[in-house]
Amino acid sequence: FGGYTAIHTGIAAAIEHLNNAPSTFTSKSIIVFTDGWENSSKISKDSIIQRAIETKTTICAVDFGENVNDGYMESIARATGGIYTRIYGTSEFKPMFEDVYRRIKNHYVVEIPAETYGRHTSSVRICWPKDTLQATVEYDNTPDVGAIAVLGVQFDYDKAVIKKESDVAIRNVARLMKAFPNMEIELRGHTDNRNSTADLDYNRKLSEKRAQAVRDAIVARGIDARRVSAIGYGDTVPVADNNTEAGRARNRRTEFVILRK
Repeated sequence: FGGYTAIHTGIAAAIEHLNNAPSTFTSKSIIVFTDGWENSSKISKDSIIQRAIETKTTICAVDFGENVNDGYMESIARATGGIYTRIYGTSEFKPMFEDVYRRIKNHYVVEIPAETYGRHTSSVRICWPKDTLQATVEYDNTPDVGAIAVLGVQFDYDKAVIKKESDVAIRNVARLMKAFPNMEIELRGHTDNRNSTADLDYNRKLSEKRAQAVRDAIVARGIDARRVSAIGYGDTVPVADNNTEAGRARNRRTEFVILRK
């Protein structure tokens, strides 16, 4: 008790050992145990996390007992895609190893669409014939100030009339702005590069009309018009190749940016 604990140094050595070992495996994992606090490494936490990411090594962390730095080892595990476990007795080692092994061996990616912005809690249960894996995650999908989010709004070709299936996207933004009464946003309309008219400014005008249509729809749901601005960029800010239909579809979009929260 009271001795030195060089957690970062141990993790760094393990990463390099795995990285230098001949192997055909595409993924590598380290399990780190501690019953104390990091207090003697000359290597920073951020540097070992960065090295783990660079070498595609996940760090699984286990806190043992009461005298640990709550949240510290968990943050290292989460940052590298690893698993965190807290145990208190030696009888918990065997089930802990079995759980970590099962999670590493059976890797799943689950996408959970959220219809609204804000904090969410989702639980997932995967059942096998002789076993069950259950996880609960919390996340907040509220965009940060300055972040650009694409709205799922649809328009008829060459028109600025919002289609009915866009109601969900409009409603989500209105709910978000009601949840944050001081929030101000900017709507940005974009088109692909097609233009069958003689007006070189046609796409910009169309994109501005569409952004304005979205603004009007949000205001109609009870949002102060002074909190929503709209601008059209036409085809000047593409995010994909306009030479393909898939690329043009991505370029035809309406974005919203939070200016103030």
